[in-house]
Amino acid sequence: MHISRIDFDRFVKLLPDFYVTQDLESLPRHLISLVPQLIAVDTCGYNEINIEQRRIKVRIEPSPEYFGVKDFNATARATLHEHPLVDHYGRTRDTRALKLSDFASRRSLRRLRLYNEIFRPMGIEYLMTVSAKTAQTDDHIALSLSRERSDFSERDGQMLEMLRPHFLQAFLNAKAVSAARQDQQETQEALEGCLGATTIRVRDGQIISASPRAIDLLEKYAGAMSPANRLPDVIARRWRYWQESLADRHCWPSPIAPMTIKGAEGAHLIVRILPRRSEGYLLLLTEQTERDNPALLARHLGLSPREAEVLLWVARGKTSAEVASIMDLSRRTVDKHLERIYPKLGVESRVAAASVAWDALRRTSRGGI
Repeated sequence: MHISRIDFDRFVKLLPDFYVTQDLESLPRHLISLVPQLIAVDTCGYNEINIEQRRIKVRIEPSPEYFGVKDFNATARATLHEHPLVDHYGRTRDTRALKLSDFASRRSLRRLRLYNEIFRPMGIEYLMTVSAKTAQTDDHIALSLSRERSDFSERDGQMLEMLRPHFLQAFLNAKAVSAARQDQQETQEALEGCLGATTIRVRDGQIISASPRAIDLLEKYAGAMSPANRLPDVIARRWRYWQESLADRHCWPSPIAPMTIKGAEGAHLIVRILPRRSEGYLLLLTEQTERDNPALLARHLGLSPREAEVLLWVARGKTSAEVASIMDLSRRTVDKHLERIYPKLGVESRVAAASVAWDALRRTSRGGI
């Protein structure tokens, strides 16, 4: 039996859906929703398996709980060695589309714990799988299709075999997306720790994207987020005022000044609105606490306000070039400030100056100065 023109056209029409952007978390559900559009099934599953480590991750629709199967994952791991198709893969590394009936009779299957605790309750009498090796390790992924009343045909196997390279590529794409998102999150966290600030992308008063740190700051200073991800009222009012001032052609627009939201124990949040050339805006959120106040260093170490600010950034690990960029100064000016700071503190290096600064801030926070 060969694939009919109707089946081929259906396959080609559905294929772009396999490449819709997914990550590893959403990929199983996505694939499980697509396969039954090509092959009639009672259940469809997505599996990640490592035979050597006896590790298996299974996603099935309908779920095992729907059929009353409890502790599915534990039972699946315990009976992995009984599965005829898993055993065949372990011996041959054969990734083709294969039917359970080609390796085990129905009578022999019924003697297995695998059948009595998983297959029988879920109505799995006939099974077909296709798998793909994912890396240099022994990990592989598989799609499993089951029926209760009729076995799979040669046509079904051909359809699943046609899907195999696209199934693998969808997994590799999802893995790359997940890795990119993880890198983005780690980079965001590193920048937040380095700069002491974070950003939120906004369009039409609605939050489009924000890091967990940014959401925490909004909730800390402006209250719980709305279900629709709208900006908190205190910020939304400033937002509307700024937009209205720009739209009013009868008056000269005021500068887009940052707003400050006071918190507890002398802390406050500074919110800056940054228009983007593309659609939407960025909100730059910077939290400042009493301990972060350069005025404390100026007062207790005998420094000028500008010297205290330079020292605070140096204490946070910034280079002269970074401090110059942050404070909108030249690097030469920053170095000149440091030359005046060192004698006032009785030190000769950046590291020693930073140590004096942090010691002063710690004592200030304890009320020791």
